[in-house]
Amino acid sequence: MVIIFPTISLITHSGYTLDKLINEPKLLLYQLQNHGVTNTFTTLNYDAFINFSATIEHVEKDTFSFGEQLSGAVFFFVPRKIWESKPISSGEFIGNYLRDNYGDPTNPYYFTNLSNPFVSEGYINFGLLGVILFAILLAFFMTRMVNWINGEDPLKVAAGFYASIHMIFFLRGDFTNGYAFLFATFIVILIIPKMYFSFFGKKKVKM
Repeated sequence: MVIIFPTISLITHSGYTLDKLINEPKLLLYQLQNHGVTNTFTTLNYDAFINFSATIEHVEKDTFSFGEQLSGAVFFFVPRKIWESKPISSGEFIGNYLRDNYGDPTNPYYFTNLSNPFVSEGYINFGLLGVILFAILLAFFMTRMVNWINGEDPLKVAAGFYASIHMIFFLRGDFTNGYAFLFATFIVILIIPKMYFSFFGKKKVKM
């Protein structure tokens, strides 16, 4: 999250082809010297900002989803075979909107699985009220993670530390993918070890 993604960003936004970078490694070194890894976190080269603008435009035309988009994210683990009308992620949803309204019909090669920031997820579901509600929920969650990190439970410390790094991915969005990865990681870090300790008679770690 902190090193690999920004390094990849240096490559994808360098303006050079991969073959050229392989044949002339000094170009990548030039990118690193002039832009640096931390530059990724302070620039607007991610598409999340413009996708939020597209979300606002979509809502103005077709109104809010009133929680429908959020339901698909929260219950991501329900197979689409069972829930046939399960909403697609908001990133892909807005990607399809951009494709249908601004795409070039002569070019069939489109990538619609886009990022869509956390604030945009609140807006597409409930408008400005959703933005405020999501901000409150995020503040509550991060406060809980701070308490975990400062606590004595090693599993919670690990989970809280991961969550703090995961925010780079989660806040950029979309919500469905960020939530799914966070949920799955918490199961691996918290639930499975506690089940192991319980089944094998080890000292339980309070949750």
